[in-house]
Order: sequence, then structure tokens, then C-alpha cells
Amino acid sequence: MIDQMMEFTEKEANEFWPVYDRHMQKWGRLMEYRIAITEEYCDEYGTMKGTQTSLYIKELVQNDIELTRLQKKLFSKVRKILPAARANQFMEIEYEFQLVLLSQLQQRTSYIGDNFKRL
Repeated sequence: MIDQMMEFTEKEANEFWPVYDRHMQKWGRLMEYRIAITEEYCDEYGTMKGTQTSLYIKELVQNDIELTRLQKKLFSKVRKILPAARANQFMEIEYEFQLVLLSQLQQRTSYIGDNFKRL
């Protein structure tokens, strides 16, 4: 999808994809952790005490910080590969892609949503 939207030249593609692949490995590890803590939260929500809930929120916020740091590093690297306008175009695509994935993950935690409706 990125390749189709960006229409990389051969030179751009040769420089871009190794950087992006390394980025996605790190991003994948962060997302796996996010999924794990969210699943644990959903499984234990009914019996959690306030301190346990706070710990989950702290871990979630820290995960957001790490994802943002990773995105910032990616932007810095992509700016060295692509002209500014193209780097910005890519980051807009990447940012939207990540927002959609995070939103889908949150929507799958309907157990949390159901409990909030009761409040």
C-alpha cells in the first residue's frame, strides 16, 4: 500500500525499504506488548483494584511515548532519504495507518467499552 501511494523511484525504494523494515520490527514489538497488556487488562478488569488499573494506564501511556519516539526516529531517517515534501507525504500516510490500527485495537476491547457504558 505504501509503495503504491508513494510511487517510489528505484533509488528511493532501495534506500527506504530497509529503513522501514527495521522500523516495523521495532514497531511490531511495541504493538505486541500493547496487545498483551490490553488483553491482560480486559481479562482482569472485573477484579482489578485502583492501583492495578493505574499501572495499566501508566504502561499504556509509556507505550504511546515509545511509539511516538519511534515514529520521530523514522521521520528523521526518512527525511535523509526523501525530499522534504515526499518525507512529509510518507509520514502522513504512516501516521494515519498507525492511528487506524490503534483504533481497531481499542475497538476490539469491547469489554472495556461495555463496562464504561455502565458508569
